[in-house]
Amino acid sequence: MRRALLVRFVAGFVATLGVSCATVRPAGLAPSNAPQPKTLAEAWERADRDAASAVAAHRWPDLALGVVHQGKLIFFRGYGARDQAGHPVTEDSVFRFGSLTKSFTDNLLLQLRDEGRLSIDAPLERYLPEIRGVVYPTAEHTPITLRQLMSHSSGLPRLGRFDYTTHAPSEQEALDSLKGLPLDATPGTSFEYSNFALCLAGVVVQRVTGVPYHDAVRARIFEPLGMRAGWAPEDFPERLADGHAVPGPPVPDWRLGVCDSAGGIYGSLDDLARWAMLQLSAWPPSGAPESKVASRATLREAQSGASPFLQPRSVQGMGWVPTEAPPLDHVVWHNGSTLGYSAELWMMPESDLAVVALAGLPFDHAFEQLVVKTLATVLPFFPRPALELSSYLHDKVTALLRSIEPGTAVPADLYSKGYLAATKSPPELTNDTPETEIAFMRRVTGGSCAVASVRESRPFYAAFRIRCAGGELDMTLNLSQASPYSIEGSTISPAK
Repeated sequence: MRRALLVRFVAGFVATLGVSCATVRPAGLAPSNAPQPKTLAEAWERADRDAASAVAAHRWPDLALGVVHQGKLIFFRGYGARDQAGHPVTEDSVFRFGSLTKSFTDNLLLQLRDEGRLSIDAPLERYLPEIRGVVYPTAEHTPITLRQLMSHSSGLPRLGRFDYTTHAPSEQEALDSLKGLPLDATPGTSFEYSNFALCLAGVVVQRVTGVPYHDAVRARIFEPLGMRAGWAPEDFPERLADGHAVPGPPVPDWRLGVCDSAGGIYGSLDDLARWAMLQLSAWPPSGAPESKVASRATLREAQSGASPFLQPRSVQGMGWVPTEAPPLDHVVWHNGSTLGYSAELWMMPESDLAVVALAGLPFDHAFEQLVVKTLATVLPFFPRPALELSSYLHDKVTALLRSIEPGTAVPADLYSKGYLAATKSPPELTNDTPETEIAFMRRVTGGSCAVASVRESRPFYAAFRIRCAGGELDMTLNLSQASPYSIEGSTISPAK
């Protein structure tokens, strides 16, 4: 079961001196009385109208909004003007990605892991000896790992003991700040969003590859994906959108120096859409050719959660946040905010759908809400493909449903020997036996059922709904992972 996170983390820098990104609770979308669009064309019109209204209501200077599906940017709208000369916002207008850069840095580290050039679970001091200078909160000195840097569970503070906002900090400045730096928590025990951790991750990339971080990103990600992104405003003299403190005039550029690996990328909506396309290509697993940037398995690993053992209990991806955001189901997202710029990328992998947005404004809850609203508006027209049971499960589910028909014998190999042995334990130590489960199903179903839908499907596990003469039931089924792949666990409950 996917569990909704109780807190949402605005994953970016903010434009306040010495203050890191804000932490907020998920707001969700307010119920709407407007009728649901009946066609995709109406949905596009609704999304366009909502965006235009938000730009006007909040006095945003500009906005680039897009929708990605099946490897294409299928919808784009630009609003406002990207600069004081009044140039229109296009899919090539350049904004800053902010903390979305972290997903690129984590991808580089996973690439190097896959090449056998580093271990993300080895002590970080193997690649960054300077980390030995930090001060632990207890006598327990659990080594910090790269995985913990990537999943914000290293215990490092949000910001190092140097200023990002007045000058571009050097690598040496960042490393010197580690000496005597107190950790906020024992590594691996809690989620502590840390821009500083990703600054150090960029240093590791440089040391392992032997090339500057910027060059590694360009060669390993930008060029293979056809992205024209970069690292400085002067790289885009004719495409750059002004950054703003809303409402107000353009604000100066914020140079991050060694911390470019935490929030420094400049790029267009076309660039961000290409990054979303790569992430969505990981689903579902297939035998198609792999991307040069990362394998599908590695992309899924980054998106699906790096550590489920944090306290308080949460799941945090590597460069991504997997969660639930009502009225949506499972989403994978990250955002970014630096002085004058904001970025959002929200994906629904099961529907091969993403919404991307860039704007020349500091973080605004309304901006994020617009992205979620756009996704909710168009989602009904991109339903997730129907899941199917694996061949192992299909055979056993078929046999189980046949067994509940009156007068039908239960096959001897339907349940595993281990499961049958466990159910012969004293009654106070066991749940229902297979016999009582079959009897219950016969009683409540009327004896004739078929699979109606599948919620989750893996080779040896499935969660599905059966439709019967007497109503509907939700079931889960676990199979043994050796022939004859018999049932070794199941649950059944009235459909919700």
